[in-house]
Amino acid sequence: MGVDRIAARLPAIGGPDPQPQLLHGDAQQNNFVTTATAAVVIDAAPYFGHPEIDLALLDFFQPVPRDVLDAYREIAPIDPGFPERKQLWRLPSYLAIITVDGRQPGGLAAITKLADAISAYG
Repeated sequence: MGVDRIAARLPAIGGPDPQPQLLHGDAQQNNFVTTATAAVVIDAAPYFGHPEIDLALLDFFQPVPRDVLDAYREIAPIDPGFPERKQLWRLPSYLAIITVDGRQPGGLAAITKLADAISAYG
């Protein structure tokens, strides 16, 4: 399967070797609540992994304002090759959506995105 080929090649296509970071586990904007005094992260499934994974999921469901990425860059640089790897880091999410939604519209859309990513990275 294409995903297996990509997994085997991950060290070569995953960009610079990262220092593993504590990741949110489901970093997309529906898991952030902002109040007048603070921002709170909810629905966290933390684990250590490649920091680009959370970055790739921030706008998974809808675009985020540019200032979000600008603020991210103030804390940590974003590798120039990240845009080319963004879909790579979304592969597990596509597989999860396909597992849950199957032949529903969301699952079918994820199958198309998964196929496109496999073609690009496989």
